[in-house]
Amino acid sequence: MNEIKCQVCRVVMGTCSNDWTGYGICQDCCPCCLRTKTELQLPKHLKPTDKIFEAMLKEISHASSKYPPFHSMHEGYAVILEELDELKEAIWKSKGVRLNPVAAKEAIQVAAMTVRFILDLEGEKE
Repeated sequence: MNEIKCQVCRVVMGTCSNDWTGYGICQDCCPCCLRTKTELQLPKHLKPTDKIFEAMLKEISHASSKYPPFHSMHEGYAVILEELDELKEAIWKSKGVRLNPVAAKEAIQVAAMTVRFILDLEGEKE
C-alpha cells in the first residue's frame, strides 16, 4: 500500500475531519486542528475554502517538500525576514496601487513561513 506522508511532519497521514489532506498536511499539523494543541483559533470570517488560506497552505506544502524543517528559531527568522524584504520591495515598486499580485504573493509567503516557523519549532527548548 502506498502511504502518504504529511508535508509538514512527514508522519503517515490518517484522515482529517477538516480535509486538509488534499494539501498534503495531516490532521496533527492542520491549521484547523492545531487549535486543539496550541489553542489557536481562526477568525470566524476565515474558512478553509478561502483562496488566500488555500494559497498559504499550498505554499507551506511546497516549501516543506522542497526544504527541510527549520533547524532553529534564528534560521526561521531569517527566512521570514527574507520574505518580508521581498514584500517590502514589491510594495515600494507599486506606488499608488492598493494591492498588486506580486505583493499579494509575497504576503502569502510571509504568512506561510510564519506558520511553518511555529510548526517546525513547536516544543523547541532554548
